[in-house]
Parts: sequence; structure tokens; C-alpha cells
Amino acid sequence: MPPSSSITYTAFYVARLPLEGGVDYSATKAILVSMTRSLSVQLAPLGICVNAVSPAFKYMPSLAAPAYTTEMILETISTFPTPRIEQPVELGPGYVDLADELKTYVSGSI
Repeated sequence: MPPSSSITYTAFYVARLPLEGGVDYSATKAILVSMTRSLSVQLAPLGICVNAVSPAFKYMPSLAAPAYTTEMILETISTFPTPRIEQPVELGPGYVDLADELKTYVSGSI
């Protein structure tokens, strides 16, 4: 990758607040956070930025599954500053911003 390239991962709030019964999913998101920070240090001398976007609770089709009740979803989102489900379209600008070649000072951010 040439200098001013960027790598952007998708983490998730469960890296900080694990899900009950979701150790595998929470662990993989925590690994992405650690990998983002480690790679940002490793690739900095090459001029490559590494960051991650970590949405709070985004809409996913799996939320319509019987495993998720309305009460469970409302309880989860009530803990966030904006107690609602994020829409996928709201996340796009964050990824685009981090990929901007003028953002070479942002690396290792989650």
C-alpha cells in the first residue's frame, strides 16, 4: 500500500461492553480494537493509517429474529447517549472521512 493509504475496520460496542452469551463475538471485536491500535503503530513509518469505526447499536436484519424481543432492544439502547438504533446510512460518512488522504494524522483511533 502506498503512503497516505488507510485501513478501516469495523469494531462494535461489545469490545467494551460484552454481550451475555456472546463471548466469541465480543472477543473478535476486542481483537479488532487491539489489532487496529497495534497496526497503526507498525504501519505509521510507511505512512499508512489504521482506524476502526465502532457503532453503538446499528440496525441489522438479524434484529427481527425471534431471539431479540422489543424489550431487549429497548433495554440495550437505553444505555446509549442517543437511545435509538443507528441506521447503516449514518455510518458511511465516518468511513469516508477516515479514508480521506488528507487525514494522515488520524491513526489508531476507534
